[in-house]
Amino acid sequence: MQWEVFTRLSTVQVQLHWVTAVLAFVIGLLVFALKKGTANHKLLGRAFVVTMVITAVSAFFVRGYGNGEPFQWFRGFSFIHLFIPFTLIGLYRSIRAIRRGDVAAHKRGMISVFLGALLIAGAFTFIPGRHMHSFFFGDADTIQQRVDSGFKH
Repeated sequence: MQWEVFTRLSTVQVQLHWVTAVLAFVIGLLVFALKKGTANHKLLGRAFVVTMVITAVSAFFVRGYGNGEPFQWFRGFSFIHLFIPFTLIGLYRSIRAIRRGDVAAHKRGMISVFLGALLIAGAFTFIPGRHMHSFFFGDADTIQQRVDSGFKH
């Protein structure tokens, strides 16, 4: 692992996004493991929603510009950014469902958010040239060269 990718070579937005995504992943696993409807489930569920909202909003500010960024579309946005509205709408609908007493819709919605926003979108971050790939498989010198050449992630 190349901690320099996140400590020295990443913006605050990338660091915030990464930390909240990891927290949401861990909290989400705990929520799924707990007995449903308990005080702990509700408390950790709220923590999950907060960390997911921060993760989704911060993703809007994590954009790739410059050399080596795969799948750029417009102004640094890529297809991964399509998960932002999916996440926010999914969270809203899941919360609305449980407030209306629709446990099945709440469960489906939260599982969908977890799978889509954390597992599927997270898997896309391992594409070569992205931060997670560089963190686990790259070297800090390569990242530094990309930063020096105008890459602002």
